[in-house]
Amino acid sequence: MGLCLNRPAAAVAHQDDSDSDLDEAEADYWLPRGSVYGSWRLREKPDLASEVIGVVSEGERFRAVPAEVGGWLEVRREPPCYARRRDRGERRLRLVACARPARLRPRVLEEDVAPPAPPASPGTDGGDDDDAAAPAPAAADDKDGAAVASLLQARKVAFEAATGATRVRLGFRLEATRRQLAGVAGFSEEQIDRAFEDGTAPGRPKACRETPPGFPRGFANARARTCWLSALAQALWHDPGFRAAFDAALATTETREATKPPPPRSPAAKVDALRRCWAAFHQNEGILKADALAEAFGDVADPANGYGDASEAYCALRSALDVSDSPAMRECGAGLRYAPLMASKQAPAFADVWSELGPVFDLEGGTLVAFDLPWPPLDVPSVRALVLACGEAPDGYALSSLICYHHSTRHYVVFVRVDGSFLYFNDLHHDAAHQHLSLEAVSALCGDRFLQPRLALHGRAV
Repeated sequence: MGLCLNRPAAAVAHQDDSDSDLDEAEADYWLPRGSVYGSWRLREKPDLASEVIGVVSEGERFRAVPAEVGGWLEVRREPPCYARRRDRGERRLRLVACARPARLRPRVLEEDVAPPAPPASPGTDGGDDDDAAAPAPAAADDKDGAAVASLLQARKVAFEAATGATRVRLGFRLEATRRQLAGVAGFSEEQIDRAFEDGTAPGRPKACRETPPGFPRGFANARARTCWLSALAQALWHDPGFRAAFDAALATTETREATKPPPPRSPAAKVDALRRCWAAFHQNEGILKADALAEAFGDVADPANGYGDASEAYCALRSALDVSDSPAMRECGAGLRYAPLMASKQAPAFADVWSELGPVFDLEGGTLVAFDLPWPPLDVPSVRALVLACGEAPDGYALSSLICYHHSTRHYVVFVRVDGSFLYFNDLHHDAAHQHLSLEAVSALCGDRFLQPRLALHGRAV
């Protein structure tokens, strides 16, 4: 992950121009996050001249039915009230049914801040030192901090110079930017406030470097370049089927592979790096580190900056296990299945995906089945719809984990299923407020923070 802070333009939740979701049935509606105004007025009658008697806020669900007056919803509240379905003159600013959108819509990333140069790649010794405490190069800190300050100042100036509806829209965008800096990158409110007020570079995000008591153990990412590997490692560790298979394979190979270091970045090195990561998981204390994984998987990363793709790392690990000298490791690798999806205008129906791609990619019977989701950056409702679609799995399988990508900062996070709910791991900071989530809550958080599904892993249901 590098802090290249290119935010989505206005973060507006675009919707279908049609009214196909307008029918006579009562349904749940909501004002999607990113809908410019932040709230929507409720009126006593279906008339713009009628008295305002309430509001609905971003993300708030409410029951409603299309009113007799066209373009209005009758909101099921006491006292009864009405909401105009769409803002005048702007078809994209509207209340929408909570049902999934008819089609997935892209969003455009702004290019108003140039990405900072990636941190220099320091030498690695395989991750045995306390890398979590090692500071990143000062030059990289300065560049990242300058990018944040420049972003906030540019948006502050644009907001202060605007008037009318444009000022409202830019005000929302400024607040959305603050949420992204805090919720994804891990900057504190104090750091953001200083950068907003006078352009002071905030320095590195004040991420928590140690796992708080009672919090699931996360990885350190001191140099902001290993999120793609730490997300994958968390997904593998928390899947009961793969975890049992890899533990069983390690029982027959650990001693031999530990005493004979494999060639750097070779298939054996990748398996050995995962073995070392597994040992750290089993210790059940201290901060986890992905440096050994970063070194072993360096051949599938960008040589210029060390950033890689979680999907490519999954395939590289699968290939490494397939050619292992150990029959147990080869059997473990055979349980990893993979299928690339084609980006389409509709959210995938995974029942159809399994039936269509299953025979082609031999998905049935896999311990862990990964679906590559190559969609371009999507708007808020589309991200939510894609998350919910990933939760569909055939009998015998369930969504085990969801690796998501934040396009604006090139950062990966992961949601893993544990005991029926999802834990959230972001290796830039520990987010204790968003744990043990339902899939619906995961979709809401992903929409709010533009965390777009990149790799969906279906595991054997337990």
